[in-house]
Amino acid sequence: RRFRRHRPASPGEVASWIDDVARAVGHGRSLHAALVGARPTAPRVDALTGPLRLALSRGITVRRACHDWAAECERAGTSEGRRLAMAGSVIGVVAGVGGSVGQPLDRLAAALRRAAADDADRAAQAAQARLSVRVLTVVPLVVLVLLVAVDGDVRAALTAPLGLGIVAGGLVLNASGAWWMRRIIAGSSS
Repeated sequence: RRFRRHRPASPGEVASWIDDVARAVGHGRSLHAALVGARPTAPRVDALTGPLRLALSRGITVRRACHDWAAECERAGTSEGRRLAMAGSVIGVVAGVGGSVGQPLDRLAAALRRAAADDADRAAQAAQARLSVRVLTVVPLVVLVLLVAVDGDVRAALTAPLGLGIVAGGLVLNASGAWWMRRIIAGSSS
């Protein structure tokens, strides 16, 4: 439960809220009424869209409320803040320009769903890379321990300064390779 409360809002959850707003507008509600009435099912998105609903319920225009809310979300500097700022900007522009509301909201939801798919793809590839790091780091160590336990020649080689230096060099290379791969993974997942 604690994890879900502090987990950032995903693009899919934001897209679901946008779909609810677009559906309400499609059923004849005004954009103002749709934004106030379409409560997100994701608790995090519900909490983050609360200030927008509050501003609208206080009588601020949709355009102004969305502009202020988008600026507030952007100041957060997080990925969920950028997603919500984008949603607020699009809704604010739609409210200011007028015309059909459904099509821009549908396109926004589609863009957010593509972002969700991209996030899932990156997470899957990062998981594969993390597994590779573990395998490439742990397997040589396990083989070394196994050889030391089973083979007398390996134990004898480790008592010699050259053998000990080679094993120490291998351990340093193994550790630096693990560090480098973790750094690459961290850079690609951010």
